[in-house]
Amino acid sequence: LHLESLHLFAVMDPKVIGSLVKPPPQLRGKDDYPTWSDTIRTDMTLIDLLDLLEGREESPVPPSPLEEGVRSNSQQAQRHAGEMRAYQEEVVKYRKKKAQLFAYLYKGLHPSIQYQAAKFKEEQDAAGLWKQLKEQYSARTVADIVSLYRGVTTMRFRDADHPAETVAEY
Repeated sequence: LHLESLHLFAVMDPKVIGSLVKPPPQLRGKDDYPTWSDTIRTDMTLIDLLDLLEGREESPVPPSPLEEGVRSNSQQAQRHAGEMRAYQEEVVKYRKKKAQLFAYLYKGLHPSIQYQAAKFKEEQDAAGLWKQLKEQYSARTVADIVSLYRGVTTMRFRDADHPAETVAEY
C-alpha cells in the first residue's frame, strides 16, 4: 500500500490509525508541552490530519438548493440528489475524522489536566482544544522570562580568554 492509500483507510478504519501512529505521549504540564506538541504534530502529519488539528480544514459545504419549480424527476433534480448524497457522505467522514482526532488528543492528556477538554468534547473540537493547550502551556510568563534572563547573564565563560567572567561582566 502507498501512503496515499493508507490515508484513505485511516479515515475509515480506526485500527489503521493505531497501526500507523503510536499512542500519544501524555501531556502533564508546561515542562513537557514542547516535546508533546511536536510528537502530536508529527503523528498528525503522518496521517494527514494536521490541517484538521490546526483548524485549517473546514466541514463540507452543502450544495446549493434546488431552484424552485424544478420537477422532481428532471435531470437537474437527479444531479442535485446525487450532490446531496455525496455531501452527506463527506459530512459523515468529516465528523468521524474529528471524533478520532479528538479522542487521540484526549488520550494524550494526563488525567490531572483532562478536565480542560470538557468544553470541547460535545463538538469534538480538537482544533479548539489544541489552541487552548498551546495558549496555556507554551506561553512564557514573566517569571519564565526573568529566570531565563538570569540564567543567561550569570552564565560563565569556559575559555582561556575569559576564565571566570559572566556574560553580563563581559
